[in-house]
Amino acid sequence: MKKNLVVLSEFIRNLSPGTISLKFQLSCAVICFSLSPFKVLAQQLQMTDFAFFAGSGVTGASLPGGGGYGVFIGSSNTISSGSIASTTLVQSTGNATIGTNIYSKGRVILASSNTIGGRITAQNSNSLSGTILSVGSGATLNGNIDVNGNIVVSGGTVSGIVTQTVGTTYSGPVPSGGNIKATPSFPVFPSMPAIANFPAAGTVGIVNNTTIIPGSYGNISLGGNKTLTLNGPGVYVFNSINCSGNSNGFVFNFQNNTTGVFYVYVHGNADMGKANASLLNGGSASRIFTEIHGNGSTSTNGYTAFQISNGSSGGGSKWLGTVYAPYGAIVIGSGTGSSNITGALWSNTQVSVQSGVTMVYAPFSQCSTPNANAGSDKFITCATAAP
Repeated sequence: MKKNLVVLSEFIRNLSPGTISLKFQLSCAVICFSLSPFKVLAQQLQMTDFAFFAGSGVTGASLPGGGGYGVFIGSSNTISSGSIASTTLVQSTGNATIGTNIYSKGRVILASSNTIGGRITAQNSNSLSGTILSVGSGATLNGNIDVNGNIVVSGGTVSGIVTQTVGTTYSGPVPSGGNIKATPSFPVFPSMPAIANFPAAGTVGIVNNTTIIPGSYGNISLGGNKTLTLNGPGVYVFNSINCSGNSNGFVFNFQNNTTGVFYVYVHGNADMGKANASLLNGGSASRIFTEIHGNGSTSTNGYTAFQISNGSSGGGSKWLGTVYAPYGAIVIGSGTGSSNITGALWSNTQVSVQSGVTMVYAPFSQCSTPNANAGSDKFITCATAAP
């Protein structure tokens, strides 16, 4: 009964704004059901829902600069699928096309000329004052909006239903689906994946074209136009990665293994430079998981654990798989040019997508699936330890 009620509620909220009569009838049905002794469950999110996810710190993590905790999206970026979430802030700083949902436990701040295809929720869990959802001019907001606080949309179109708490204010284009003052609907966030207990790193460094098998290695230091081939699924442990120059290649050779998974574990920071990752002999980005345990203290800005610079030749920089940085920030798309990421980016502190980035959502396949039940809220995590 609970599961059916949640599904019905979500169905109603996502109906097109023109079906007002049907929305009313179905809403009445939900109200009647809700008078029963059953409790309506909030939508439970899982980590595999997210292309970008940023937490708000963990023991041992660095304090991020450049805006603090949150997901930050610069100009000329395209994100077509995979939701965006932060426990603190989701902010765009330039024109961006985001075809998916934005979920925040705090605020959402969007620049001018942003197109958002999915839902927007801003829970304001810390009861902040002022504007909780702020959107610049020329906005195209196509999904439903739920906000615990004041909303300002400077101009554009708002096509969905806007639901905000009683006593708050709305300023902007008239929402096609109406502006409702009631209790907003907020999803339940998952916990971040458990932090893996890495094997020890090795002592042999890698500086030239090399093919390696699963095992432990020292520092990767590639100076440009070098290729590192990871030969076969398994666990690869490195002390750190520091690449410079252009077009350093990272090849994941699946050896036609139909189920194998690559786990790339880095004890320190990973500066990938202008990386160019690729697949060989089958496989997919959804079977690659990279976990970085550096906190960015030795990086240029002092808080970035994983970073990729834009490339200008051969289609720009490329990376494959899910990247998880528990202790530091993830920064993608610095400099001129472009980057293409196929996977997902999760950090306990900050995810910064600067400019010229195309995100192709491909979540890690070893994450668990949701389990709806009638009990208390459950957290959905990922299985990050190697099999």
